[in-house]
Amino acid sequence: PDESRDWGDLCFFRTENDALIRRGLQPRVVFLGDSITQGWAANLTQLFPGIKTVNRGISGDTTRGVLVRLQEDVIAVNPRVPINDLKGLVQAAQAQVVGAGHALADAHS
Repeated sequence: PDESRDWGDLCFFRTENDALIRRGLQPRVVFLGDSITQGWAANLTQLFPGIKTVNRGISGDTTRGVLVRLQEDVIAVNPRVPINDLKGLVQAAQAQVVGAGHALADAHS
């Protein structure tokens, strides 16, 4: 596809998504959202040790964009737990963020 005409950013994570699917790697948690979610990419491994996480945050994304990407960026990679936007969690203490993420992952394992 012509990525310059990719309104919904469907191509943004296509290579990574295809690799996950091809290798049969099921993430436990997929984070989907905007720049707030994207900004957590570097911290997810430290915040959720031992849990396979995938970050699908795109700066400037909107609800409409997330809905367009939902099938390809979340459902297609078959996560155990999808999470939309960490904005509310960002304001919480780090321990609460970690606890909430572990609780969600454990509840769906």
